Amino acid sequence: MSKSCGGACGGDATSAADTDIQASSEAPGRWVSVYAVPKMDCPSEERMIRLALNGFEEIRALSFDLSNRRLKVVHDGEVEPVTSKLKTLGLGASLQETVAANPETIKAAEFSAASAKQESGTLRWLLGINALLFVVEMTAGL
Repeated sequence: MSKSCGGACGGDATSAADTDIQASSEAPGRWVSVYAVPKMDCPSEERMIRLALNGFEEIRALSFDLSNRRLKVVHDGEVEPVTSKLKTLGLGASLQETVAANPETIKAAEFSAASAKQESGTLRWLLGINALLFVVEMTAGL
């Protein structure tokens, strides 16, 4: 981790590709833009980028590689609005390349979206069970 995080992020920067996808089944006009983001080294910067790009309807997928400080954006249409928004965050984001998305990329994005949604549901159930057991323990005085 770099000094910008101060080691307090609690994330593992060695996870190669933490992926969150918001995919749909339409494929025409899809592009993949790769950004180098030198100051993105922990989940807090990842979350900041997710929040900043959340309102863009043309974005179909975000793929974060924290260890290499790279962001892949699967999008429809122009990349300029995304680039300008990323630059305003002050993380040093720069566009490396934009290429047409191939069907494998789109299928991988859709698969990641499904698995991320399933994992989120499982984690919510576990959190609910944990909260219930906490209340039971507090009530029983254990």
